[in-house]
Amino acid sequence: MIAIETGLSSDRSTEIVGVNWNTEGLKVSVFSKQWNACVRFEWVHGFRVLDESDLTEFWQHCNLLNGWVFEVLSGGWRELENQRENFITGKSDKVKEFLIIGTNECISILSEQPPAISVN
Repeated sequence: MIAIETGLSSDRSTEIVGVNWNTEGLKVSVFSKQWNACVRFEWVHGFRVLDESDLTEFWQHCNLLNGWVFEVLSGGWRELENQRENFITGKSDKVKEFLIIGTNECISILSEQPPAISVN
């Protein structure tokens, strides 16, 4: 798990407040008491939103003290899906997994490109 530098500090007020997917990509709205940000992925193979309590195995290495956007190198959703023989997306070395965390929800994203992060 590698924290992605966003230029925005994370704290316990960091929350995912919106997810919007369309043919132009995925937009995740993230709020903190210090900032509002938009995280965009142009090409998305898949995404899932889970309650943070469903990802407790990650919190030792990945938590709001370490950041709020991460690249998952192993042991994540992609690896879980790769157990299925017909999961074609996971067979590509180009597809990476990213994880955005908040105090209540977390979103996993499978994309060939890293996110673009802007402040609102």
